Amino acid sequence: MTYRLCAALAAALAASGGLASAPPEPQQSERNTSTPFVLGTRHTLHSEAMDQARAFRVWTPEGEWGYSRYPVLYVLDAAENFVSAVGLSENLARAGTIPPMIVVGIENSHRFYEMTTYDPDIQGRRTGGADDTIRFIDEELSAFLSDNYSASSHATIVSHSLGGVLVNRALATHPTLANAYISISPSTWWGDKGLDDALQAAWVGPDALPRPGTVLALSLADEDPEDAAGMRSGYAELEAYLSSMPENALRWRSKHYRNLNHISTYIPALSDGLAFVFDAWRFADDLDRNDTSQIIQHCESVAAEFGFAVPPPSEMEFAIAARALTQDGRPAEAISALEWLLQFYPSSVPGHNFLGEAHQTAGSYERALAVYTRSLDIAKSQGSPMVGWIENRMNDCRTQLDANQE
Repeated sequence: MTYRLCAALAAALAASGGLASAPPEPQQSERNTSTPFVLGTRHTLHSEAMDQARAFRVWTPEGEWGYSRYPVLYVLDAAENFVSAVGLSENLARAGTIPPMIVVGIENSHRFYEMTTYDPDIQGRRTGGADDTIRFIDEELSAFLSDNYSASSHATIVSHSLGGVLVNRALATHPTLANAYISISPSTWWGDKGLDDALQAAWVGPDALPRPGTVLALSLADEDPEDAAGMRSGYAELEAYLSSMPENALRWRSKHYRNLNHISTYIPALSDGLAFVFDAWRFADDLDRNDTSQIIQHCESVAAEFGFAVPPPSEMEFAIAARALTQDGRPAEAISALEWLLQFYPSSVPGHNFLGEAHQTAGSYERALAVYTRSLDIAKSQGSPMVGWIENRMNDCRTQLDANQE
């Protein structure tokens, strides 16, 4: 952040009620307490596809992000991976690497069965439930999320080991299940290698290829010696097949984590995979955050590509940049930018204050009073210290309006 922006931010915070006093110290009786910590909500949904009840966990982004709908991250093996996926996704979102995501952790009932295709040579263990698992996610779980959460249509699915094979198969047989597939150290020794033969059978003709923009992030660890030969050879065949696909049929990349084992690769591979999936979403370092037109153009371009509305990276920074337009004698541009901002942050006191200023500077005193009135109502409901400032601006605006009508 530049010195100019830091100074403007400090001034605008003071002028908009963004600076609040420190919270009071807790009373002695409040200091030593213990309460359960719950991460998300656990649901059970009867699956027609699997003819059983399926349990899953849902975590939604915390805080004010400005999104009306969020992309979804499906995480298989919830018992092992849900907590780490939630923490990682939130960390990456706060770092500006990915958008905030709804994380859905799908619990296992009979993991081996649910992750595998049918293999008559396997004795003593049920196989063959992979396609039903995929149907459950594609047809039932996605509908539940759309009906009950602020889930957008953009989805990413991630899994590891046998789950990685299932992710590959989902891409081959249900290429509209998700927009992005993250397959971590898939057990490519299994069955049809999870993708190679399945893709060749499923993707016959251009109409059967994935929808445009589909992403696959593949990775492989330094596998255990007992599994390494089969996994590496199957993985190499998979890479070769993907390389032979028509150009632009699939955006994919492969990464080998040479210093990580089969288990330790999960978190770095998920982090890198999500960064790859949302590469176009990120705000480039050379994007001028003082230029509201650049920010709006980027957000609208990304929204068109990913299918969900994208707010500016910082409510306050954008509001300050828009206020600078008013101060530079360009209130019409400021009005347009601030009205765009308020679509995402309808309860923004700074946004309304600066919009009122822009209308007042443009001589639209009645409109300015209406905006200030809305800002005053919000400020009072939030307990903002800006109430007095807004009332003073409203008095100034009424004086200007009266003078203009004489």
